[in-house]
Amino acid sequence: MTLRGTFSVLALAVGLILPTSVLALWPIPTGLSTGMSALKLAPSFKFDVAVSHAPADLTAAVAQARYYLENDKLGRLVVGRGANDTAALKGAKSLPSLKLCLTEGSTVDSISAESVKPL
Repeated sequence: MTLRGTFSVLALAVGLILPTSVLALWPIPTGLSTGMSALKLAPSFKFDVAVSHAPADLTAAVAQARYYLENDKLGRLVVGRGANDTAALKGAKSLPSLKLCLTEGSTVDSISAESVKPL
């Protein structure tokens, strides 16, 4: 599978998983919208961590996600390895980056500290 094909598969996976995993986002987002169209990660996709004094575990999680996006050679576990998605992905928009930021006045704790706080 080519690098571009890997990004397309990962983009589709993100699009399919994200709507059902909202409670796993950290910190809890103030807004979220979903759609039904395909979205793929641009070949130059990057994470933009715009968090002052980001905790080490957040930085490590972003680095691990970047590593998996660049090096994971696994394909989708579906019949045809996603060949049925070719048309949807061909016309899909590309996401160049994902910006992680906090609203003004917010503080940031480590992921491990946030995960044990009451909702």
